[in-house]
Amino acid sequence: AIVTSLLAGAAVVGITPPVGVLMDGYGNRTTPSQGVHDALMARVVVLDYGTAGACVIVSCDLLGIHTWVAAEVRRRVAETCGIAPDGILVAATHDHAGPYGLRGGMFSRLDEPLAETLVQKITGAIAEAHGKRKPASLKVGRAIVDTVSMNRRHPDWPIDPIMRVLLVDGDEGPIASIVNFACHATVLSGGNLMLSGEFP
Repeated sequence: AIVTSLLAGAAVVGITPPVGVLMDGYGNRTTPSQGVHDALMARVVVLDYGTAGACVIVSCDLLGIHTWVAAEVRRRVAETCGIAPDGILVAATHDHAGPYGLRGGMFSRLDEPLAETLVQKITGAIAEAHGKRKPASLKVGRAIVDTVSMNRRHPDWPIDPIMRVLLVDGDEGPIASIVNFACHATVLSGGNLMLSGEFP
């Protein structure tokens, strides 16, 4: 089927936890956070193709996303906005200066109160973006950025220098942009105790 129209909406919500939470990203960092360097955010884009379906992209300033968080966001958004769960992507920028307890895997346990707050904020932002949908078009671009990243294993080994950008453009100007660039977010050291989204 040829898609002839697109509606899109975007929203941003703060997800900075209270100061004093444990931080994730470095195994030897056991001192709780002592302040906020910059706010952690969840950024949402809803792309609605009408009868062809809708999709949601959520990017959170976190180290990772626990499977419970993603599943719960999908379940609640399916109920409130009617978007199919398999059309909802909840991702993380993989920063190392966010809270502990929100990513999955063997090195983390779920912090249930923090996770519930995160789910509520994300689902609220998706509902906001869904409610702000307006006609849009997609534009893509790419550029070579070979001056800010390196191969962590060996400085002579290859990197991916391509930055890809998807612009969600509306009649009255840009609605959102999605940027993909392979560069680890670790610009602050393990000695940092300030919550931050780091460079993303």
